[in-house]
Amino acid sequence: MGVDYYCCDVCGQTYPDCGPCGNCSSCDSSLCGQCYDDAIEKYSGRDGWSEKCQSCSGEIINDAQLVQYFLEHCQLTRAGAEKLARSEILKGK
Repeated sequence: MGVDYYCCDVCGQTYPDCGPCGNCSSCDSSLCGQCYDDAIEKYSGRDGWSEKCQSCSGEIINDAQLVQYFLEHCQLTRAGAEKLARSEILKGK
């Protein structure tokens, strides 16, 4: 048995799985203890589990949504952005 560490999808903090934490029952976002408690307080369902979180309720924009927005805004595909990034990164080496 060991301890795994995760990154909170809401605040970005790293937290261990042996402490308080949870997942949103709507979008399955991984939440640290504080963000999970906040989600339950704001969006608690009948059984006490969070039915929404700050991410799926639209309160925050997560990293994946932000990257997707910029790719679309710049009219790039993931493959095209990766090719550009790779050429820029390798140019500096």
